Formats: sequence, structure tokens, C-alpha cells
Amino acid sequence: MPTSSHRGLTRDELEARRLKAAEDLQNHLRQSKVAKKYGVTRTTASRWARALKAGGTGALGKRKAPGRTPRLNAEQLAIVAGLCERRLTALKLAKVIELMFGVHYHPDHVYRLKGKLMMTKQNKSGRKAKAKARGIKVDRHGLVKCRVCSCTEIKPCDPPCSWASVDLCSGCAEAIEALIRWTEGAHRSSLRALIEAFKAELRSRIKNLEAELKRRGAGR
Repeated sequence: MPTSSHRGLTRDELEARRLKAAEDLQNHLRQSKVAKKYGVTRTTASRWARALKAGGTGALGKRKAPGRTPRLNAEQLAIVAGLCERRLTALKLAKVIELMFGVHYHPDHVYRLKGKLMMTKQNKSGRKAKAKARGIKVDRHGLVKCRVCSCTEIKPCDPPCSWASVDLCSGCAEAIEALIRWTEGAHRSSLRALIEAFKAELRSRIKNLEAELKRRGAGR
């Protein structure tokens, strides 16, 4: 008795086998002979015959693999996308998802999920297009990188930051402002010290000049 086997056959080859069997069935070849000819069970040949009768040869074509059913629905994903705006780390976001929806994700998967959600959002908002037009760097997910620390939406600074401008995070913006204030303060301090040194030098020269004038007056 033949057994149904498709080991070593690709999806295209399996489809070709089904379509050839369909031609034989349309030419009124008995299902038992079809099963023997193509090395499948009679049950499989019968299933092919029913599919052919119900939907034609198109019913025997290869179908797209359905893939795994998403564990989060569209509404829950929208909530997660909103949480991504808070720039939580992947580990923290994974814990939040588990607490809110009872779904456990590995942080690596959450990292990829954040990248997908934020890339979709950036494509809608046009930030990515603006970044490319202005020569701003993006990461492998297509997300804008901070020009100073290279953090992104899915990999923020610690503590989490936000965007101060198109390619500058709030953490680096604050650091730059602090550096500018320090530099200006140091410059003013240096300038004051220079002025005081000049005044001291000037006073010293005046004293020396007065002493020289007195000495000359006494020698006359």
C-alpha cells in the first residue's frame, strides 16, 4: 500500500505533483491509480479529487503559509506602540506587557517588536523621510539615531529620554546646555582673572615709575 510522503520535495514540486494529478483526474483516471502513480495514499488522492471538484485546479495550488497567530491583537499592539513613546527599555516593556496582557515575551522579541512598531510610526509621521533628506543617521531598523550618543526610540538612554530635536535626545541636549554654561562660566572666570592680573601689573608699573621719579628728583 503506497504511503503519502513528500520528504525532499519543495513546495513548488509538491504543487507541480498535485497539478499533474489533477490532469489525470480530469482525464478520468481512477483515484487508486492516481495514488499509486504519485506515491500517495488513496485518502490523499480522494482529497485532491474533492478539492478539484470544489475549486478547480486553483484549489490544488500552493497556499501562503499562515504563520503563527499573533499573541497580541491590534488594539493591544496600539497600546504597546504608545508605551514605546515613553522609551522604556526592552526588558521593562516586556514586564509591562506581561502585567497588562498576561503575555510573556523575551526581551529580544520585544526589542524587535519595538523596532517594527516605531518604524511604522516614523514612516507615518515622516520623521524617517526628513532624516534622509537632512542626512541624519538611522539604525538598522530605520530609526533615527541621536547624533551624540546614537540612542534610538527602542534603545533609549538610561534614564529614558525623549527627542529634543529631530536627531538630538533630551539627555544629550541637557548635557550640551550644561557644557555651554560651564564653558561660558569658565571663560568669564578666565577673563576676570586676566583683567585682575593686568590691573596688578599696571599698579606695579605705576609704583615703579613713581619711585623712579622721586629718585631722580632727589638727585638734583
